[in-house]
Amino acid sequence: MIILSEDKYEKGIYFSLNHFLMIFFVFILCAFFLKDYYLFKWDVLGSRDFTEIINKGMENKKALSRGLRNNNPLNIRNSFSNKWLGEVKISQKKDSDFEEFINIRYGFRAAYKVLMTYRTEYNIKTIDGIIRKFSPTNENNTEEIITKLSNMTGIEKHKVISGYDYINLIHKMTIIESGYKSPISLIEESILIK
Repeated sequence: MIILSEDKYEKGIYFSLNHFLMIFFVFILCAFFLKDYYLFKWDVLGSRDFTEIINKGMENKKALSRGLRNNNPLNIRNSFSNKWLGEVKISQKKDSDFEEFINIRYGFRAAYKVLMTYRTEYNIKTIDGIIRKFSPTNENNTEEIITKLSNMTGIEKHKVISGYDYINLIHKMTIIESGYKSPISLIEESILIK
């Protein structure tokens, strides 16, 4: 009878040790895969300015796209009637045509606010409608942009979009407007800024 309890005790220790080792291995594996994300997050959302991070190694800031220089990834037009959160002071503005933000998080937040205004005030809820308003034909090849964004997002151009579709759309619009493939997590965090 005592021997049976000793067997159970030994099996219990063996199982616990294996369980611990498995959890430890999974933790190490997750840490390895997430280290780049958290290092980027620390640099971008921490103490250093985003433009400084992406400009690292570049000798000339003019090499950055206008949207990245302005921390305005969708190139939102300048408007003195809009008082954006995180907007550069008028006395410090260098670009009279486009909005400038103190960091890119506020640029993504403004982009999301623009698309939400289209949705709530103008009832514009499709890629086709959004791009016709955002990138009018007198300035852009609107049809080409609509087709490209529909292909990039995987969303049919006349489909009503909602929720995560907006984050996906901003992500792909940033690639077209500023030539930058931003981390989705950065957009997600930026739109939550109050």
